[in-house]
Amino acid sequence: MQQRSDNHSSNRLNPRMFNNWIRHAISCNVEELNLEFPCPTEFRLDQSIFINSCFTDLKLAGCKLNPSGAISWKNLRSLSISYLKLDEDLIVNILSGRSPVLETLELNLCYGYRRLNITSKSVKNLVIFGYKDYELDRSVDDVIEINAPNIQSLTIQYEINLLKILFVDVSSLVKADLNYICKGIRYRHTTPKEEMLKGFIMNLSHVKEIKIGFFCSEVVSCLQAKGFIFPSNVKFSEVIEN
Repeated sequence: MQQRSDNHSSNRLNPRMFNNWIRHAISCNVEELNLEFPCPTEFRLDQSIFINSCFTDLKLAGCKLNPSGAISWKNLRSLSISYLKLDEDLIVNILSGRSPVLETLELNLCYGYRRLNITSKSVKNLVIFGYKDYELDRSVDDVIEINAPNIQSLTIQYEINLLKILFVDVSSLVKADLNYICKGIRYRHTTPKEEMLKGFIMNLSHVKEIKIGFFCSEVVSCLQAKGFIFPSNVKFSEVIEN
């Protein structure tokens, strides 16, 4: 029997009571845990959340990830992290092999990382839903690299405040879904936007299908006006086609 526990919490919640609630959920072998704070907070999670074998689906939004040692989620299949500053060491800890069946990694409006090094053979789906620095409005200067040789599905959506996203190795990728918008000082002119989308298309030439959504429609029109020919593996949403 699958058990699920949701908590939409605020910073006014007593930390001790909240962590007692987490420990109780774990003692009940909850498989799906959803912890959502309305905005980024320094609230420190109980360490028991980072080492257990009951979770299969884990969603963490706005709470500080502060593992004191190695992270071990033996049965976790889907992990969603939202509104957090992440660094490469934390990502490596999550994907170090102690989560051997993790299939889907979602990063929702996270920031701070410069490289996603996903070498785990189990991770097949990567979702980047926005990249926005909540501390300083300078993420438009950032470039991130993605090294994920085993992922088969890549989704990049929503507001991406980045100058470039570079693919180091995504050789197993089968499908990509691009439906994002670029904002920031450097994007007052369209050229960087065009270069980013063109770079995606050229570097994903081996992918069976690249789906381009509505948020990219302006850039698509600019590229078409300049004579860029989209390859046959690119599919447009109906909104763009019309």
